[in-house]
Parts: sequence; structure tokens; C-alpha cells
Amino acid sequence: MAYLDQHLSMHNSIKEVIKRCGSDYGAAAHGWTLFGFTVTPLVPRKKIPAVKREPWLQSLALTKIHNYWQAHPDHEIAAIVDEQFIVLDADTDEAVEAVIQIEEKFGVRSNLVVRTTKGQHRYYKLAKGTRCRTQSHSTLDHPERIDIKAEHSTIVLPPSTGKLIVRGDIQSIEDLVEVGPNFIAAVYRHNGVDLSSELELKQDGHRSSGHGGLSVEQMRQLLAPIDPDQSYDDWTRIGMALYNETDGSDGGLDLFDKWSSGGKKYGGRSEIEYKWRSYYRGVGQPVTAGTLIYMARESGADVSKILGYGEAEFEVIPDQEHQEKPPDDSLPQSESISKGAPKDDGYPTPLHKFSLRGMSGELEKNRVGEVYVLLGIALLAQLTVLFGSPNVGKTLLVLWLLKEAIKAGRVDPDKIFYINEDDNLNGLITKNGLVEKHGIHMLSSGYLGLKRGDTLKLIQQMAADGNCTGVVIILDTAKKFVDVMDKRSSSIFSTRLRQFVKKGGTVIVLAHTNKRPDKNGQGIPGGTSDLLDDADAGYVLNVIDDDQDGKRKVVQFAEVKSRGGQDHCTTFQYSTAKGITYEQRLCSVERLTDERQKAIEDDRIRQQDQSAIDAVMRLIAKDVTTKMDLVKHTSTETNLSHAKIKEVIERYVGELWQFRTEARGKQVFSLITPSITKLEYKR
Repeated sequence: MAYLDQHLSMHNSIKEVIKRCGSDYGAAAHGWTLFGFTVTPLVPRKKIPAVKREPWLQSLALTKIHNYWQAHPDHEIAAIVDEQFIVLDADTDEAVEAVIQIEEKFGVRSNLVVRTTKGQHRYYKLAKGTRCRTQSHSTLDHPERIDIKAEHSTIVLPPSTGKLIVRGDIQSIEDLVEVGPNFIAAVYRHNGVDLSSELELKQDGHRSSGHGGLSVEQMRQLLAPIDPDQSYDDWTRIGMALYNETDGSDGGLDLFDKWSSGGKKYGGRSEIEYKWRSYYRGVGQPVTAGTLIYMARESGADVSKILGYGEAEFEVIPDQEHQEKPPDDSLPQSESISKGAPKDDGYPTPLHKFSLRGMSGELEKNRVGEVYVLLGIALLAQLTVLFGSPNVGKTLLVLWLLKEAIKAGRVDPDKIFYINEDDNLNGLITKNGLVEKHGIHMLSSGYLGLKRGDTLKLIQQMAADGNCTGVVIILDTAKKFVDVMDKRSSSIFSTRLRQFVKKGGTVIVLAHTNKRPDKNGQGIPGGTSDLLDDADAGYVLNVIDDDQDGKRKVVQFAEVKSRGGQDHCTTFQYSTAKGITYEQRLCSVERLTDERQKAIEDDRIRQQDQSAIDAVMRLIAKDVTTKMDLVKHTSTETNLSHAKIKEVIERYVGELWQFRTEARGKQVFSLITPSITKLEYKR
């Protein structure tokens, strides 16, 4: 192995040193060590540690590094960030631009910049007394935000896969450009956190991430009050916390297994071992001791007693606030690949990495039976779209159907979230009061800090966290969440909803029909086709005239798409009487029987056909009796198509008229009516 000599390392910039190393990881590790970084090996192209941290750091020297990379020449390199420096990780063009603007504001410029597959790493030396927290974000939710790699985190170094030094004309960590508390504060403010004077971390040992230094006995006591029959997501977080705290040791596995075995959901030691190994592969973001302590406290544990000191001396932060993101892994694998990330991950083919083989048990946990959220219309774990014109009664009917599902015990009202973006204040007050009675949650932008664009981000977050099973989200209406006429926006919108549904969630979207109906007077789904294309089920709501003195409205759900056993057609009616309250109108909703539904449908069709019926009867009475002549003359009188006239003629054979077949198949029609009717039509 061609290691660097000391002369070369001392008299060349780190950029030149790493460039001369080429793909010689051992030489590069040597160079970065002389630069002043604490290096650690990574599994090739997997961005996960190849060694346990504590044993590696013991007696770390150039000889140890030399010997390791001689034995593992393909292992890549990372640096363990310490109190001397930080790295700003910008994964998008927006984030890179934001870092540059902050640098310009404070008159600094990073002199060690590494290009990544998604953006940049920019390195800085911390001014004396300046400390900060590691902070990570999802680039999908917040593409403009800047990840901070601070003390205890790991950063991948060139020439590891996808890393290239673009600025680095310095020879030592001491040469890094220096930044202080105000600079760090500006980064936090950009990320939506105003820490200002509270930037300094507490003294050593008061960690917000990484190893908490818990003993086996302390972890056992913390686990004791926590119910092992947690949700799958919380159970997984506990496993991750134990794995991280014990460096994936067999002792940590034993703790996890023994605690899990106390629950009804326990699937045996083999299941626990399978999950334990998956944490090593980097499933999810790292979860630390803080999560375990937080969940123990929430379960009633005397945390201060277990830890042996006051809680104020140990910073305990809920999971989502202190998770450290794996190096350069903010994007899902699919998106990362699309942006040029390496596809060879040590597997026989790129597809092997994403195989679900062996995960049937995990997937099965999210299975949802055929349970109706909306009776006969919308199933759990599906995306359903309901199209209707304004004032057809979409919201009213959905609320009634939700109430029915809750009463029948098919859904949990605490997991129903109605996102109301279509009402004014009075409407919101009324509907929120109604859903409160049934335990449903109503959300609306402008209240409790919810912004219009937050809903989709929250849905994405739930999908990423796996907190979807049994959750029902109603979006009212689609155009308030996405530009339904923009194909790209609609496609992204529906893709995000599908990710949520694939994890066991349920989404019901209320949308508008086109302003113009089809030739039969039926509504046409509005917007681009993307939302309906990606949906599991779709219905158009049509108003049907019900001859009841204008005091009731009849609405029919007509299926336009289905991936289940939903009704092809179902009909409801509700009161439109003047002076009644919205609650009274809601209580008046009634699902019609199949017989009543058919009668109304027949009557609707009869009304649509009436002009053609009248013309045909008039022509027959005037001795225009062959089918060909009837079609021709009726079309002239009504401006209806020949096909429509033939349909009408055939529909009422045996009811209004009859025919006999003469030579060469000629059909001759006559009326099935009293003679007076014939005379009436002859006038």
C-alpha cells in the first residue's frame, strides 16, 4: 500500500494529498489523520460503521490505521466530529445557497468544501467556547434547510463514494475558517429554530445524541415500566435506542428480547434477532438513549432515581428532536438513486437491495382487512376520491358516513382527521362542533400554527415514520391542497398520498367535477387524470331530481374506478327545507334501498328520454312505423343522435310500443296505448 510520507503530508494541501491518494483509502485515512481528523472505517458504499466506536478509539494511532486498511483496503472513511469543528451539510441547491448567504453575512468563506452526490459539505472551526447540537432534516419536507454535523456525529470523507474535495488549500484542521455563536445562531434561525443565547450545550456528559453512558442495569430499570405491547413504531424505536446504546451487542439483544417477551405481540427470539440485525443495516435514523429515557418517564418511571442524578443534569429530548441522520442519507433510496447516487451497494444486482424477501412478517403487521370507512364506498388503507359539483353535499354526506362508521365500530374516531380548507369561519365552527361530538379531529390552516402547505408534509412524515395504520385523513377540497390543473403538481400530490396508503393509512379526497357535465348530464372528474389514476376508488356525485316538492335532494354516488368490492352505485337523500340547521340537515340523511334507488334512477332516465319518447309516439300515431324511419325523423325533430334514438326505441319496447317483424327482417312498430292516445298524438 502506497502510504504518504511525512514530507508530502506536511507540505501539501489536504486537497492535493487526497487527490494523489486516488482510490487508496488507507493512504487517504493516513492523510486525514495527519490533517487532524479522527478517522473511522465504513462498510464499502453502505455508510455504516465497520467497527464499534469505543474499541476503535482506544489507542488509535497511525500504526493501527495502517494495519486496519491493509486488512480492509476497500473500506471507506469517515471522520468523527469533535468539539473542534462542525460541518454544514447542504443536500439541495437551495440549502447550498442558504449557507453561502449566511457566510457572506458574517464575512467568512469555508476553505474546506466537499462535493457530495446531492450537494456540499462545508467545514468550519469552532471559536473557543462555541458548541452546538447536531440537527438533521428531511430534504423532502424542508429542501431549504441545512443539516448540522456537530459533536459525536459522523461525516463521510473523500475519496469515499460520491465525495470529492472542491476547495481545500489548507494543511491542518487549525487552518479551517473560524465561526462563532452568532454564525451558528444564524444557521439555526434559518432552520426555524431561534436558540440565540442558548446555543452552548451543557457541559460534557449532558448529551443530546449519541451514547448516553447507561449501564445494563439502568436500561433494564428504564424498560421495566414501558409496556412491550407498544405500537410497532414505538417498539422499534426502543429497539433502536438499545442497539445504539449497546453498540449492537448480544447483551443489548438479550435486553430487547426479554423486555419484548413480556408482551402479547411477542413473536419469538428469531423475530427479535431479525429486527436487531436490521438496525445494523441502517433502518430508520439513529435513535439514542434520550428516547429510552423519555419513553420511560412518560410511562411513569422515576428517571432521576434510576440515573442517579437530577433530570436537569441530563438533557432528554423526544425522538424526533434529537435523531442524528446517517451521513448523506436524507433522501429515500429511490430519490437518491435518481440523483446519481451509486447503485452498486455490494449486492449482486442493484435490485437485491430493495427486495422484500424475508419481510412478509413485517408487512403483515400493517395488513388491513376489508373495512369500510364510508359504507359501500371507501375502504381502509385505500385512496378514494369523491368528485362533485359545489353544493352537491359532499361534506354533509361524508360526515354522515363517518358518523355511521363510528357508530358501527368499524373505525376509531381518534384516528380520523378531517382537514377542512373549504369553509368560512361560520362553517368551520358548525362542522367542528358536530365532529367533536363523535370524537373526530378537525384541522384547518391558520389555527394552532398549521399552515396551508403543512398538511402534505405531515402526511409524508407519518409515512416515513410508519405511523399510518388505522389513520383516516379527509382532504376537503383537493384544489386547496394542490393545483389540480397542473399535471406535475397533481402527480407529486398523488404520489405522496400513495406512500401514506401503502403504509396502511387511508385518504379520502373531496374534489370538484368539471363545470360542464357529459352528454347524459353526469358529472366529469375535474383536473388532470393523475389523482384518479393513482386512486384505489373514485366516485362522481350526481344530483337526481326526486319529485318531493323541492324539499329533499337525492344524490347518487356513481363509481368510476374501484380496486375492491365497493358498490357500483349508491344513493342518499337529505332535507333541503328552508330554515333547518346544518345539524338537522345532517340528521336527515338517509341511504336509499336498492328498490328506491332503482325507481329514482328509472325516473331520471325517463325524464332524459321524454323528448324522444314523445317524438316516437307522435310519429307512430302518424303511421311512421319502420325503425329506420322512426330513427331518422325523431333525430330531425329532437336533434338527438341516431344512436340515442335507437337506444330509446329499444328501451321501451313492450312498455310503450311493440313491433312485428315482416319480410326481410323489417320491424314495424305500433303503440301499446288506448286508441284515444293515438288520436291525441295525431292531432
